[in-house]
Amino acid sequence: MAVKMKTVVTYRTKASCPTHARTEIPVRDLNVVIDEPFERGGSNLGPTPTETAMTALIACTNVIGHKNAHRLGVDLGEIIIDADCKFDRRGVLMEGEIDVPFPEITLTVNCTTPATQEELELVGVETAKVRRSMSLRGFWEALLETGHVTAAILFLITAASIYSRMLGLAGLPNQLQDLLAGNAASFWTVMLLMIFLGTILDTASIILIVVPLFLPLVEAMDMSLIWFGIITVVGAEIGLLTPPLGISCFVIKFTLNDDTITLKDVFMGALPFAFVMLIVLFILIEFPILSLALL
Repeated sequence: MAVKMKTVVTYRTKASCPTHARTEIPVRDLNVVIDEPFERGGSNLGPTPTETAMTALIACTNVIGHKNAHRLGVDLGEIIIDADCKFDRRGVLMEGEIDVPFPEITLTVNCTTPATQEELELVGVETAKVRRSMSLRGFWEALLETGHVTAAILFLITAASIYSRMLGLAGLPNQLQDLLAGNAASFWTVMLLMIFLGTILDTASIILIVVPLFLPLVEAMDMSLIWFGIITVVGAEIGLLTPPLGISCFVIKFTLNDDTITLKDVFMGALPFAFVMLIVLFILIEFPILSLALL
């Protein structure tokens, strides 16, 4: 008769905390000591809590990897795991609340083994499946977020369609055509508008708003629509990197999650790239053949 193992088990222990830095935890017949180094007021009798978490991750990777290798009939031989963990210290320093204490963890596994590269990659894929499983709650939250983003995009497209019809009924594109036709600065006016809008809107919104307005002008001047699309996107992307409201720079600042890097530093770092893109825009406008060379 086969014995079915429990999928959920309960671990219980009672830790002793003789000092503010040292924690003694009995596990089976062992006494695990977690401590701080001397410079942080500890007695250096064991790893710190952060080091314990990192070493536990390495050990779990080793155990799960060997289990998958055994199931697949792969001999891993001798394994060396190199860990590179980025740790956000603001939480332990009581400087603020953080959602992810380890924003980036990289484990590099090196094996001295007779197994082939294909077999090792298969073991790696199976191990990653165990470590990256998604719960039903996580799946539902991801589904809701996807629905919100999709709905926002559909509303934007619907509003752009109504906007285009409104412009056509009002005759505004034809009026702009009469105003800018024959003017050498027409396209520079359009590009300046693109760059300005890029500081406050994303690229898709700019295209949906501006293109219906200036498309009749481009068609009347018998210019390539592909060329116009390319310079429109480049002009809008420049606006995303320039002040006062360059959206991409704000996104980068938020993603970095580093208080030592200011928003000014991000804008200054993006400035050379915006300048290069501006030069590229000038060249594409003056030499349209560069945009159409592959057609």
